[in-house]
Amino acid sequence: MSKKLLAFGVILVIAGFVLPEIPVSGNIGFISWTYTLRELDNICKSPGGAIGKAFYPQLQSECSKAALAVLFSQILIIIGVVVLAVGLIKMARSPKTGSNSTQTQKPEH
Repeated sequence: MSKKLLAFGVILVIAGFVLPEIPVSGNIGFISWTYTLRELDNICKSPGGAIGKAFYPQLQSECSKAALAVLFSQILIIIGVVVLAVGLIKMARSPKTGSNSTQTQKPEH
């Protein structure tokens, strides 16, 4: 069970790091662009992005999608780290099999 938790946690963390690096393309007026979701989110949060959103409502929609994707990726990383920690704790607390059968008992006085 703990190995499955570790694997699931690793998958979540990797997905969290890969998701914002997905490239997206679009056209706004006569401008064509291709950015990763993280780059688009950073541009949208800049002063120039705020001005662009005022003039192009389509950009507002794209900025919202990029912000949600970046937030979702951060949530995936956090959940993945928590799952990894739980898996490691369960692995550390689980009894080791095979070595317990050769334990010596202390004689009682």
